[in-house]
Amino acid sequence: MGAPRHRKWEVGLVLKMCSFRRIIPLVGAALLALACAPAATTNPGITGEAAKPAAPKTLIMAVQDEATTVLLYGRLGEGGNTSARYERYQIFHANLTIYDQQSNVVAYAAEKVPSIENGDWKVSPDGTMEVTWHIRPDAYWHDGIPLAAEDFAFGFQVVTDKKLPVTGLGELLKISKVQAVDPHTLRVSWKEPSIYGNANAIEGIPAIPKHALEETYLNSEAPAFAASPAWRDEYIGLGPFKVTSLVIGSQIEAQAFDKFFLGRPKIDRLVYRWYPEPNVLVAAMLAGAVDVAPSASGFKPEQLVQLRSQWGPDGGDVYTAETDVRSMALNWRENGAWTRDVRFRQAMLQSMDRGQLTEDLQFGFVPIAEYFAGRQDPLYKLAEQRNVPKNLYDPASASRLFAEAGWTKGADGLLRNAGGETVPFPCCRRAADSNNEREAVAFGSYMKTAGLDVIYPVPGAPAGVSALETRKIQALGWGGLVSNFRPAIGENWADFISAQIPGDNNQWVGLNSIAWSNSTYDDLYTKAMGTLDPGQRQSIELQLLTIAANEIPMLPVYYTPNGVAVRKGVLNVGRGIVLNRGIIMGIQNWDLK
Repeated sequence: MGAPRHRKWEVGLVLKMCSFRRIIPLVGAALLALACAPAATTNPGITGEAAKPAAPKTLIMAVQDEATTVLLYGRLGEGGNTSARYERYQIFHANLTIYDQQSNVVAYAAEKVPSIENGDWKVSPDGTMEVTWHIRPDAYWHDGIPLAAEDFAFGFQVVTDKKLPVTGLGELLKISKVQAVDPHTLRVSWKEPSIYGNANAIEGIPAIPKHALEETYLNSEAPAFAASPAWRDEYIGLGPFKVTSLVIGSQIEAQAFDKFFLGRPKIDRLVYRWYPEPNVLVAAMLAGAVDVAPSASGFKPEQLVQLRSQWGPDGGDVYTAETDVRSMALNWRENGAWTRDVRFRQAMLQSMDRGQLTEDLQFGFVPIAEYFAGRQDPLYKLAEQRNVPKNLYDPASASRLFAEAGWTKGADGLLRNAGGETVPFPCCRRAADSNNEREAVAFGSYMKTAGLDVIYPVPGAPAGVSALETRKIQALGWGGLVSNFRPAIGENWADFISAQIPGDNNQWVGLNSIAWSNSTYDDLYTKAMGTLDPGQRQSIELQLLTIAANEIPMLPVYYTPNGVAVRKGVLNVGRGIVLNRGIIMGIQNWDLK
């Protein structure tokens, strides 16, 4: 990524480093302990596949939020932000498929991806499906037992057990049966069509070691099973690293798994540590006590600037991993008639200098978001080729569009219509995170300059109300909010469908928090979800993207700044894949020099 245009923030941050250095003693004891750990060294005189390093290579990875479980029920674990839970999964576990840079499904613990063409994905005239999976014969559990089809059948039994508090089953609710045909052949029966029939990644049917946990499952009450050490320091997974200990309040320790199906990791030992205070984590990295802060680290661009300033050009690499589209949500439930005039929404987006926002708020680490899609997604390039509008910064065009919509700016700087009405715009809520707070103020400032009567801050839910009332209050009483559009499995285009609008009918739970509704979009979404052919589905998804770009239900600004820091000497760390979330996939290829 090229250097940002402006460095004024960096100058201020460097001047703050005097006070920042006072943080370093806080980690002194930890650093002293780490100094006693085995050094990460290699023997440059030994080469070849079977070569062993002179001493074990130990990599220290650190995030801010503590894990309370490694994984839970073979799915995402508890504790930490979304990226942290995905990254722990990819370190310690595996499933049949993953995603590549272009969002294609590729085989992982499966020998191949089922398809209609190869006969492993069969669709009946009544819409039911039967998908056959062939499991790699070289996939093993961390205790050395081969992965078997019955482990997936057992996993499905566990996560669909209504006595267990398992949420977010999504497409798994469409499955009627999971059957082990033989040790390496799995048959999945579906009650209805699903585009995820041949995708069994992190959100799919989980593998749980039946040989190790069936007896515990059958003889334990639900709370005891959830509290089992099998999800903590005794975790048995399929991933490149094997848990050796979990120390509450400190770290997870792991060792390279010799039988990992893609090959033994080049790193011998992994310490996955948490530092609740970001500046302490920065200090630890500067002191050489931490090697990698992944996208789950909680680092914001402010911390990345500190590291870059102290490291210089040769100390390491700092960047952001692309995940969500950071946006300004519009409340279609409560805003006035102006919300429903597309010219007004176009003018709002063209009034925001998104390039300057990413420089001022994110220090140039993230690009602007022109569409509701990741830049790696083939849809992004297709949209550019089709000249789908981007509504880039253009104040003159914005003024014309406001005027065409019947709104002109008066001497007081406020937009008014022919009836003298202004545009009240409650935006946005206060945030505990300073970066989020700056975003809220900056987004609102651009809207105020455009002529909206911005009211800040929007009050939150009062203390003491129920969770249901809190959700209802959060859906009302605002005009704009800093929000995320998440290009993720089970979400993505569902963020804008009418069925996902929160209300009394669904306990005020739903992805479409802005309450935008478009029947054409809804119909296309339904069609896309029923189109199994990837090429045909991509054409429909491009239509969904085009509607979102033309109608602008919310304003895309830039990509969420999930900071990554990698010290010099750590090799082969990737930039991340959106649908896998985070940078961990491929960790078996990381190395130290």
